[in-house]
Amino acid sequence: MNAPLKKDIEATAEPVDAAPPAKKRGRRTALMIVVPLVLAGGGAYVWLTGGRYIDTDNAYVQQVKVSLSADVGGRVIEVDVRENQKVAAGDVLFQIDPEPYRIALEQAEAGLAAARANVEQLRVAYGTAQAKLDSARLALDLRQREFDRRKSSVDQGISATASLDDVALALQTAKSTLSLANQELAAATAALAGNPDIKTDDHPTVRTAIAQRDNAQRNLEKDYGQGTGRRHSQPDGQPQRRSVHRYRQHNCQSNQIH
Repeated sequence: MNAPLKKDIEATAEPVDAAPPAKKRGRRTALMIVVPLVLAGGGAYVWLTGGRYIDTDNAYVQQVKVSLSADVGGRVIEVDVRENQKVAAGDVLFQIDPEPYRIALEQAEAGLAAARANVEQLRVAYGTAQAKLDSARLALDLRQREFDRRKSSVDQGISATASLDDVALALQTAKSTLSLANQELAAATAALAGNPDIKTDDHPTVRTAIAQRDNAQRNLEKDYGQGTGRRHSQPDGQPQRRSVHRYRQHNCQSNQIH
């Protein structure tokens, strides 16, 4: 009777000894699944919340900008492009007030006309100096002949020696007048650049006035399309940011394109 009871106890004891290994394997499987998931979740959280961003106190933002400037300065009265607009060669970007350059051109043209008139006055002055010189030469010739006749009379004893005083003084005055006439003619010739036959537009003062007129004309028309005050783009351009900044220069408020 003891033998069968022992077998029953052993038979019932075998399942009890097999249960602990199954629980360990399940716990190990759960850890193998949960731990990687936790690590992956933590890494994803860190990447989403802070891993994509860089934090620094020594950084700046840079934007590509193209500075624009006209050949001459002026007050911008109109901007013909908008922000981030693509421009092509020949497109009007902005307009500069052309009125100051029109005024400058008119002043230059007036200065040129005055220079030409001044040259004509110098020609008249040269002619006047030449006429004075001719008159002084004639007067000296007359005074010289009068002195020679009076001196001949004195030498022959016909006239007194004192009678030479008046004609001698007149002769000396004629010589001085001739000398002054020569100086005036020389000054008139120098005023005509040393050439009395010089053409009006070849005179240095007229050439200077012409250069000033041409420069004023250029300032008005250069890059502005016959004085319309417009600035055109040169090469084809990608979308650019255009901004107009106000500034003060020479106590005048104006606009500048960058």
